[in-house]
Amino acid sequence: YRKNYQYGIDYSAYINQAGCVVSGETCYPRISSVQGPCFYPAGHLYFFVPAYLVHTYTEHAEFIVKIVFAMFHSANIYLASSIAFRYFKNEPRRAQFVVLLLLANEYDRQFHQLMYNDQIMACCLLATIYFVAESMPTAAMIMFNLGLSIKIGVFLLLPSLLGQLQYRYGVGMLLKFALSLYVIQKVLCIPFMICPDEYFTSSRIFGHAEWYA
Repeated sequence: YRKNYQYGIDYSAYINQAGCVVSGETCYPRISSVQGPCFYPAGHLYFFVPAYLVHTYTEHAEFIVKIVFAMFHSANIYLASSIAFRYFKNEPRRAQFVVLLLLANEYDRQFHQLMYNDQIMACCLLATIYFVAESMPTAAMIMFNLGLSIKIGVFLLLPSLLGQLQYRYGVGMLLKFALSLYVIQKVLCIPFMICPDEYFTSSRIFGHAEWYA
C-alpha cells in the first residue's frame, strides 16, 4: 500500500463518534458527528476508539489505520479463497479463478483504502462462513456476533447460518447460538445502557427505528 491519505467520507464521522466515547459520552443519540448520529452497534465504536487515540498521538494516523485495513483486506482474500477451494474442491481451476479475480481487482483495493466499517463486517462474515465450513460452530458464532456488533448487514447471513447449524448439529446448537447472541450483544452494549431504548433504536442492531412502532 502506497502512502495515500485518501479516506472515505464516513471515516471522519467514525473518528468523531469514537471521540465522543473517549470524552465520556454514553447516551447513544449524543454520540454523533457533523454527518449525524451513530447508526451502528457498539462494536463499531470499540474498533474506532483505538483509531481515534492514534490520531491524538501522531499526524500519520490515517496511514497507520490504512495498514490495519490492508490486513483486513488480506484476511478477506484469504478467507474467500479458502471458501472457494472448499466449494470447488472437485474443480480447483474455478477456485483459482476466484483467487485471481480477488487479487487483480483494483477497485476492491481502492475501496479498502477508504476505510469504511463494511470491510470489518465483511471479514467477520467471511470468517463465519469459513468456520462453519471447517466444522467449528463456536468460532462461527463468535465471529457472527462480532460482525453484528459492527454492522447489522451480517443479519443477511442469519437464515443460512441457522439452517447449517440445525442441519449439522441439531436444535441444541440453535439454542446455544441464541444464547450467545443475547449474551455477547448485551455485554458489548453495557456501557451504553444509560439510555437502553435509545441504544437499540439508534444503533439499529435489530432493524430501523420505525420497525419498533
